[in-house]
Amino acid sequence: MWIRVDCAVTRHPKVAKFGKALNMNRHEALGCLVDLWCWAVDYCDDGDLSKYSGDELLVALGIGQQAALIQVDVLDALEQAGLVDRDDDGGVRLHDWHDHQGALVAQREANRERQRRYRDKKKANRDDDVRSPSPNPSPNPATYERRVQDKE
Repeated sequence: MWIRVDCAVTRHPKVAKFGKALNMNRHEALGCLVDLWCWAVDYCDDGDLSKYSGDELLVALGIGQQAALIQVDVLDALEQAGLVDRDDDGGVRLHDWHDHQGALVAQREANRERQRRYRDKKKANRDDDVRSPSPNPSPNPATYERRVQDKE
């Protein structure tokens, strides 16, 4: 699996701001963001982080052990850096998620559908193979003659 990462993100001011809020250097902050994006593809592919707390995200990102040292909520740090957006209902979404990862999410959905159709077709073929033969199969004439000759 892959995600799309723009080359400009490595030196983007948002990464620096996020790192500063969590007392991380640029490389650690970038690693956390890439990890967050990879995690999001599997657990919230629409980019909606609303159902996760800051502590849950820290654990998901593998920095839960450092949580005691982090004085800022990770969701607040992401928001202050402009990496997530809060909507009017209080929901939290990864900033421009659909623009950056929308093609990946659409491709994954298309792959799921293709696999589902393949499995359904394979199952239908298997079911056809398992069906019992017809109750009155027409005998093979050569086999029938051999059986008759053997009995005589």
